[in-house]
Amino acid sequence: MQKLRMAGRSWRQVWVNTDRSPSRVPDTGTENRDTGREKYAACEAACASITAMHKPARILLPSFIALVFTVSVLAGCSTQPKTAPCEPSDVTKVHVVGVYEGELPGGGKRGFREHAQGEVTVNVGGNGRIVLVLTAYEPVKWKVVPQGVIVDQILLFGYYDQEVEAPSGARVYSNLQTSVGSSSMYAYKKDANYAALERAVREITGRDVDTFQGTYRAGSFYVNSGGLQSTTAED
Repeated sequence: MQKLRMAGRSWRQVWVNTDRSPSRVPDTGTENRDTGREKYAACEAACASITAMHKPARILLPSFIALVFTVSVLAGCSTQPKTAPCEPSDVTKVHVVGVYEGELPGGGKRGFREHAQGEVTVNVGGNGRIVLVLTAYEPVKWKVVPQGVIVDQILLFGYYDQEVEAPSGARVYSNLQTSVGSSSMYAYKKDANYAALERAVREITGRDVDTFQGTYRAGSFYVNSGGLQSTTAED
């Protein structure tokens, strides 16, 4: 084996077999100009062969990733990311609760341009499986307390970050994108903001909103999943 160095864009080093091969370059110690050209041609051929062998690897990697992604999508809801809820075919109700801001711990007051995190507890009674939509302008830490009902999914919307203490088994989605808008939408009364939010919820769940409760500031709500009509509360 003879190690050859050739000048190229990346100074590649390759091995060319020159031992007893019909196409080998004779090593006589007195190489002339033709022999040099033959060595150069052999080196070029080897480099081209190596390059060709590596091209499929660069092409196959994205294809493999695309294949894995496709399989994951087709596998069903269990493999869906937390940003894309599946349509809840077995859900009986969709409830929306909205505030502009939650109550501060200890009954404190927000200063001008302060965005302290408020707290809101949502007690849910009734029966069946529900989707609960929680929305606020200010940052809120929500606490959901089911009382007999099964909370299947919780959708979080808010201009500022929203958090939730969810019951066991509930799926929480907080980075939502729809044709109407993103998860930064919020509503606490029936206005244009609520109309947009309602369309987004329908797009995500495939169902109409069954009830809506909203107010500027609150520390707790009670949601009756037994058939309460859509209502709006404002202070």
